[in-house]
Amino acid sequence: SQQLAEEVDKLSSQLNFEQERQLILRPYLVNKAKRGVIGKSRYAVRLRSQLKQAASTRDSVIIFGEPGLEKDNLAALIHFGSNARREPIIKVDCSKLQASGAELFGRVGGKPGLIEALGEGTLIFNNIQQLPQELLPSIIELVKTNKYTLVNRPGENLVEEKVCLARIIIISEKNIPVLNSVVKNLIKVPPLRVRKEDIDEQVKYYINLISRNKCLTKPKTTPEALRKLQTYDFPNNLRELESIVERALIQLQGCTDITEEIVWQSQSKKKQYRLNLLNKYPDLRHFLRSDWY
Repeated sequence: SQQLAEEVDKLSSQLNFEQERQLILRPYLVNKAKRGVIGKSRYAVRLRSQLKQAASTRDSVIIFGEPGLEKDNLAALIHFGSNARREPIIKVDCSKLQASGAELFGRVGGKPGLIEALGEGTLIFNNIQQLPQELLPSIIELVKTNKYTLVNRPGENLVEEKVCLARIIIISEKNIPVLNSVVKNLIKVPPLRVRKEDIDEQVKYYINLISRNKCLTKPKTTPEALRKLQTYDFPNNLRELESIVERALIQLQGCTDITEEIVWQSQSKKKQYRLNLLNKYPDLRHFLRSDWY
């Protein structure tokens, strides 16, 4: 009966830990990848190959590129394309992490941190350039050695080190050489302006997605409208293209085709808004790229 009681206690302890683990991870969970890499350009082909290669190992990864490239979705593609796809994947916003790192590493004698709760899953550090500088040495050590130290409570001086079982994926909009030197894989995501031949397929994807979500009839895009999109540089990349397509669908008003006039009307309104903003706040011009206005 003593052995049975010990088994019951063990199972109860495991159940409690699993419940606690789910509560810790829930706010950070990524449930799925939205889509794969769309397009047939050499840039799209190379990016798909890099993601496939990254998914085949447990090595750490940096995904680097401009805003609006949906780099977090690329990180999810790596996870769900790997053998660990049934393990949890979480995304933490580096700008919101405590400088102490307590929620990430956990405290000595306290509840588990995110890393321990994650187990063999995938941890995405989103926007690492916004990480509190106090935490950078700990993150470098984590990636380099797969080890981390629990945070002490005020007045304590205990050292408790643990092993990280998770795969680390780092997302950045800036080049951070000190991290590049310890991360195995660096994936530089090409901006949309160099992938002109992929815009047609990308537009069709957004039309299908938005039309389905809003219960709209799917229109076609005229060749003139497509050419107009291919001459634009998209400073906000995929995010901006999706926004343009959505506005065009709203402005169709019963038309069956997305024409150049409809696409350019939405762009002209956006540019006029930017110019009005600059006229009101001229000092902004010093901080913005010229293609913004």
